[in-house]
Amino acid sequence: MEMGELIFWAVVGAVSLSVVWGAYLSRREAERTVRLALERGVALDVAAIRELRFGSPHRMPVLLLVCGALLLSVALGLAALGVIIAPEEPETLLPLLGLAAFAAIPACALIAVGILMQRQRRAEKAAPPA
Repeated sequence: MEMGELIFWAVVGAVSLSVVWGAYLSRREAERTVRLALERGVALDVAAIRELRFGSPHRMPVLLLVCGALLLSVALGLAALGVIIAPEEPETLLPLLGLAAFAAIPACALIAVGILMQRQRRAEKAAPPA
């Protein structure tokens, strides 16, 4: 294995471990908060415990929009890289544009779903209670 491949997989492993470790710390902190609240006699309803453990459901549209924007920026970067490299290496343009399309399609879907979820939440808030 060459040094570049080794570095690539080391970075992938480090990022994967950091994501798993961050989720573990977040979950542990939420359980600790619930435990301390119960020990102090604070009444917690099911919705509050669910929000502490899993996060607020109102954040999902924002997370989808952010992930979509990040993925779309990756797609634009790949397309720009293909255009920049194309004069020197013409055979690299189409593969890089293909990779950009593979990133852009899910990005557009994430953005669209995020917008639809935001509209649905606004409509639910605006609707009078039954």
